[in-house]
Amino acid sequence: PVAGLSYLLYTLGLERYSDSIVGESLRFRGKLGTQLGRLGLSNDIQWTRSTPRTSDGGTGASSEAVRLAHQASLRLGRVRNRLRVGYDVSPEFAWVDLQANTYWPINDRWSSELDLQHDVSLERTRGQLRVNLEHPKFTLSPRLTLDNDGTYGAFVDLRLSTGVEPMTGRVHVQRRSAARDGTLAVQVFYDTNGNGVLDDDEQPLRDVEVQAIQARRSAITDINGVALMRNIRPLQTSDVQVVPASLPEA
Repeated sequence: PVAGLSYLLYTLGLERYSDSIVGESLRFRGKLGTQLGRLGLSNDIQWTRSTPRTSDGGTGASSEAVRLAHQASLRLGRVRNRLRVGYDVSPEFAWVDLQANTYWPINDRWSSELDLQHDVSLERTRGQLRVNLEHPKFTLSPRLTLDNDGTYGAFVDLRLSTGVEPMTGRVHVQRRSAARDGTLAVQVFYDTNGNGVLDDDEQPLRDVEVQAIQARRSAITDINGVALMRNIRPLQTSDVQVVPASLPEA
């Protein structure tokens, strides 16, 4: 515990962007959060220094800006509630936005969300109601929106991720994003000549359990002797072993 709090979670980031036409910028981001019982608190700060390019290829005067945001989240039973407020403190104080969200997981496959967002600069308030159907291969989300000027909309979002399995060439479809996950492919077979390659006269082994030790994943081989262990941290390396008890009798 830190200062009587259960924990303090912080992240820091620094990035530099340079473009020969637009200009360059330096940005620092910091986040500090903690938990007080059911109440979660987080604070964000973003400092940006921008230097534009002039028409003759030179650099213009630099400007700096600081933006803060505070967020509180509260769980009431299965319902999760979140409130966020953002504002600029430099070069001058100005409110940016206000956001409120309620998320209700109805059951294992259905959930609903209610969002309310107010953009101060645009003087626009938007409410949104969304219902999510979470299938193992996709998420289907019909939603309704209503703005304070009377504009309304009805939409249906379909979210899924696809990829080609490296050993079989089959297209794999899943609900969660595959771009942020790694996949480990393993093929198990009787290597009768010991050359480490599956030859035409050798037999793949199905229903064999393989384990990725460091990644803490396991899977069962299919009819082609292939096991795929998904949701692994990108670029993570791991030793792989076969569970001897799952091998067929010779």
